Amino acid sequence: MLDPRNFLRRGFGAGSLSISVQFFAAFGFLFLALPYLQLVQGYSPLQAAAALLPMALVVIPLSRVTPRLAGRVGVRIAGATGLGLMASGFVVLATLEVGSSYWHFLAGLIPFGAGMALAGAPATTAIVASLPREKQGVASAVNDVSRELGGALGIAVLGSLFNGGYRSEVEQHTTGLTPSVADRATSSFAGAQQLGEQLGARGQQLLADAQAAYLHGLSLSLVAGAVVLVAGAIFVAFRAPGRAESRANAGQAAPALAPAQSS
Repeated sequence: MLDPRNFLRRGFGAGSLSISVQFFAAFGFLFLALPYLQLVQGYSPLQAAAALLPMALVVIPLSRVTPRLAGRVGVRIAGATGLGLMASGFVVLATLEVGSSYWHFLAGLIPFGAGMALAGAPATTAIVASLPREKQGVASAVNDVSRELGGALGIAVLGSLFNGGYRSEVEQHTTGLTPSVADRATSSFAGAQQLGEQLGARGQQLLADAQAAYLHGLSLSLVAGAVVLVAGAIFVAFRAPGRAESRANAGQAAPALAPAQSS
């Protein structure tokens, strides 16, 4: 049902990769951001959700005008710029510290959301427009699979990098603790928080060290996410369709599904 040669089309291949990278970053970010807001900053679940609302307030209206913008400048420019904005948001968020204000968090959240809005619609349009009408079901399915694959990889990869960074950093501060207590502190930040409430002055120091370790793991994973986003932006900049698409990329018949050329 899915001809792999379709990925040789500029719109199909670049759009699929762009969608995967966007959701890789988005799902990985949400997986890490909510625990940061609740466990490090002390927000309630409702406050943490409200803290992410500005991203939606940017994404929704900007997504309405992005298709027209992409029609003027091309998927290549719109998509690469959007992924670049998402990467810049990650770089700002990677500099968060234990005592950082919400405004610092917001300074990374806004460009990240704007980048998603700018890159999302053009990528989906590129996938759909690259196949003829009778293959639109295939285009829609690939668009959905790209989202799911990117999201799953984002949680797995960025979550693993965070966990590795946190454990390696907090282990340096568990010397002198019993093995069971040390294992509890390194297994999760929530466990370190509970110990901080139980061990008196030693626990408060352990909690401070665990918070620093959490931010270390968070920064490590966000920097890795930014690298992936920049790599995706470079690929889209070189491979995605420009303003003037060829007949093949617009969904017309193309012999042997050769890659379309664009200006």
